[in-house]
Amino acid sequence: MLGPLYHLTDAESRRPAWAQARRVLAAGGVVVAAAVSRYYVAWEMLAKGKFGLTGSREAVSTHITTGQHRHPERDFGKVFTTVYFHDPDELAAEAADAGLQVRTLLVL
Repeated sequence: MLGPLYHLTDAESRRPAWAQARRVLAAGGVVVAAAVSRYYVAWEMLAKGKFGLTGSREAVSTHITTGQHRHPERDFGKVFTTVYFHDPDELAAEAADAGLQVRTLLVL
C-alpha cells in the first residue's frame, strides 16, 4: 500500500483499502504500507527555508492536530498536495483494526 493511505483523507475511506490489503494477503504474507508523517511539511518547509510563507505556521498547526492538509491553490512549489498525515500510533491502529498484525513500524 504505497500511496492510498495518504491520498484517502478520512478514516472511512482508508478502511476499505486496509480491508482489501487484508483480503488479498496470502497466508503468511506481509503488507507493506506507506504513510506520511504529520511532521513532514514542517520538516520540508524548514529545510527549504519556506516556513515564513503566509499561512505556513497555521497549516503546520492543522497538520499536527488533525492530520489534514488541503491545497486549494495547487502551487506545488510551496507545499504538499491535498493529503492526510498520519500519527504512527494511528497508522498501527488502522492496520490492527483491519485484522493485520503490526510487526514493524518504521518512522522516518
